Amino acid sequence: MKLLALVLVIAFDRFLEFFQRWRAARWPRRVTAEVFETLAGMVGATAARLLVWLLLPTVLFAWLGLGSDSVIGWLVAVLVLLLVITPRNTSEINRQLLDAAARGDRETVESARRVLFDGAPVDPATATTRQTGERIIVLAFSEWFLVLFWFVLAGPGGALLYRLTEWLAETPDPNEHEVSRLQGWQRRAHALLVVPAAPVFTVLMLLAGSFQRGLNAWRGDEALG
Repeated sequence: MKLLALVLVIAFDRFLEFFQRWRAARWPRRVTAEVFETLAGMVGATAARLLVWLLLPTVLFAWLGLGSDSVIGWLVAVLVLLLVITPRNTSEINRQLLDAAARGDRETVESARRVLFDGAPVDPATATTRQTGERIIVLAFSEWFLVLFWFVLAGPGGALLYRLTEWLAETPDPNEHEVSRLQGWQRRAHALLVVPAAPVFTVLMLLAGSFQRGLNAWRGDEALG
């Protein structure tokens, strides 16, 4: 059932344009931030952060466990994946970037790079080809792979917990300019959730390309070519 849910969500993202536009509005993340701010005004920032972070994943774990073969469990899995996949559509932007570069359409190239490097400490106007390629790989890792990794391991609850951890780690407490203690813990939790997925993604990327050249680059072993 997990595989079927993954295939359906990938098909939605690949073929349904309205779904891409809906994701581009970043609705799930905006609603999460609004709910957090509203609850913070009612019960305090710490309690609100804990509620938004843990309530729904706990309910999903209690209800479905690490996965469910029921029809309802499958529908919940599809819904969760649709909500937590990050809406940058890197594959589509990459295609537009390549097509525009082939046509010599400088304006479209710069527009695509601005989207790709949004939030990154790199000026898109001066980004090199290598930096652009690395950025696409990083975004593919954060947009899709991390969510799918935790979905496969821990079901809808795992995917939702990962994404909420990421979102809240980047969301400051209302009217606060410093990182709170709990937000700091969420940042550390997010880093820990990334750790087991990173080597798996790296190996898959190596297998998709030149394994030996990728391994040499990973090790920094220039003597091997």
